[in-house]
Amino acid sequence: MKIPIYLDYNATTPTDPRVVEAMLPYFTEIYGNAASRNHSFGWTAEKAVGKARDLVGEAIGATGKEIVFTSGATESDNMAILGAAEFYREKGRHIITSPIEHKAVVDPYHALEQKGYEITFLDVDEYGRIDLKQLESSIRKDTVLVSLMAGNNEIGTLNPLGEIGQITRDHGVLFHCDATQGVGKIPIDVDEMNIDLLSMTAHKIYGPKGIGALTHGGRNPVSASARSCSAADMSVGLDPALSTSRELSGSEKPLIWRWRKWHLNRSVRSVYASRCTSGSPMNSTTSFSTAIPPNACPTISTSVSAMLRVKA
Repeated sequence: MKIPIYLDYNATTPTDPRVVEAMLPYFTEIYGNAASRNHSFGWTAEKAVGKARDLVGEAIGATGKEIVFTSGATESDNMAILGAAEFYREKGRHIITSPIEHKAVVDPYHALEQKGYEITFLDVDEYGRIDLKQLESSIRKDTVLVSLMAGNNEIGTLNPLGEIGQITRDHGVLFHCDATQGVGKIPIDVDEMNIDLLSMTAHKIYGPKGIGALTHGGRNPVSASARSCSAADMSVGLDPALSTSRELSGSEKPLIWRWRKWHLNRSVRSVYASRCTSGSPMNSTTSFSTAIPPNACPTISTSVSAMLRVKA
């Protein structure tokens, strides 16, 4: 066993050897420029990028044409938020989000405030949950975007994406979701959940750093030109790495969920024991919500996954 042991898998993960294996041919053998359309080297590389787009899209209910590869979730977030704000500036300058979004989301909103945009930060409860009624009542005629994450990277709380998406669709407002902590861990379907813009990255699911993606729905024109703006969109080698890491995380999801259940049960037993020791025992009417957020995200289990790898 190597010391120290790294357990913060919500921040990043090691690149899986199988992902590295999938990447290597594109550095030494299939090294054509995917933007070169007049010879076989470029065609082969372009085909690999297209296949990667299709695989990533398939994982989240999108098509390959709706996937734009980026340098990571931060670029995806910035592209979605700033792009939507700019595209719809004539319609309105009001945006809704929450105060516990990732810095990659909050920072662009603070920048937009300096340009005259009004940002509404929804209230959250002790578990980081928003109030859907407050969300709906906060939407105005000049609201152009709602931006809420799939799962919180600090406390693991999941947002009800389907319900949020239905509210935004009913009001004709774009819905952006930072799904960095959700893709590969929980079921996400951008079509069923009415998600117009979705950000993701590879290095949270055993892929390399430096590759992410932005998904833009068919009805959303914001990212129609984004493909020509992203430097990573033709990064042969990194693109297949994201699709490979997505496939692997999906196949290993049942194992992660089993360990998540074990981990949460152990946490509840620990709280039970501590309360008994302190003279405040739990009984049949005691809620475990004081121990575990009721909609805790499986990202909680990523530290357990790290422990599994160390044990192996």
